[in-house]
Amino acid sequence: MKPSNRLNLDYHKESTKFSEIDGGIIDIHSHIQGATASKIYAKAAEHYGVSLTYSMTHLHEIDAVKQALGEKIRFIAIPTFGARDPQASFGADFIRDLPAFKSHGARIAKFWNAPRIYEASAEPFVRSPFRLNSPMRIDAMKA
Repeated sequence: MKPSNRLNLDYHKESTKFSEIDGGIIDIHSHIQGATASKIYAKAAEHYGVSLTYSMTHLHEIDAVKQALGEKIRFIAIPTFGARDPQASFGADFIRDLPAFKSHGARIAKFWNAPRIYEASAEPFVRSPFRLNSPMRIDAMKA
């Protein structure tokens, strides 16, 4: 048993239990990074009937993912999660990267706002630059 497969399932066998769906399944929330993961995902998508996927792929991984998945992948613009400077990542750097995401066909942007984002700032919540209504986040949304 592996941590990535805690139920010890044979996913290929599990996929045979799915009903056929006209037009296929659209996966609108994926995180596919790199060539290896893309090839694994392509096989899983085929087995499970996923015909189109929207992925929050890091900008520098888009070419590898697109090469493996072709027209079956669309991208969602995301900040660089885990960056050394989260404020820049969610603000100026995100705004800077939006045209590059758009050039890869992205028409959706992720404005992540899970509670743990507030740990990235010592400011109290009411002054946090990570609030969705903060000037930094509004500037990113306008962009």
